[in-house]
Amino acid sequence: MLRAFRMLSKISLAPAGGLCSAAVLIFCASCSDMPSNSSSVFAPSTLNSNPALYDGKTVEVKGFVILAAEAHDLYESRALHEEMAKGFDPPTNGRFDPKPYLKYCLTIENPNFFYENAAQLDQKTLVLKGRFDQTYLHDNQIDLGACALRTGIFVDVDDLRARFHVEPK
Repeated sequence: MLRAFRMLSKISLAPAGGLCSAAVLIFCASCSDMPSNSSSVFAPSTLNSNPALYDGKTVEVKGFVILAAEAHDLYESRALHEEMAKGFDPPTNGRFDPKPYLKYCLTIENPNFFYENAAQLDQKTLVLKGRFDQTYLHDNQIDLGACALRTGIFVDVDDLRARFHVEPK
């Protein structure tokens, strides 16, 4: 890598091609803030840190699936989910602050397939592909199974079936 850096540092921005080369360098530098293509796998906290950037885009996100009567979520990891859950058990008389954990949770917007196949999908760490939405829930909507943040992922169920060989019931 050092050798590549030395080679790049010797590139001359000559007047004829200098403007073009400079434009390419500026363009490439600005690309670093843009979401990567589908070969990048994101964490829920990455998507939640800048939801407007990813809104409406197809993404792949890795997380721990949590399915229960009051949950259809993708949590950043089993360890972080368990750490957060310990904050509520035993009761802390209001001393536990769950706010630092909010960014780790992403609501699965279309959970029916997950509930139908809970034996194969619940409590598993998976990479899910789908459309990220920065406002899964709007002002007057309530979803008792959703994460505290309004973000969500509408999972590509066909992709999920193909990747994990889950057959529809």
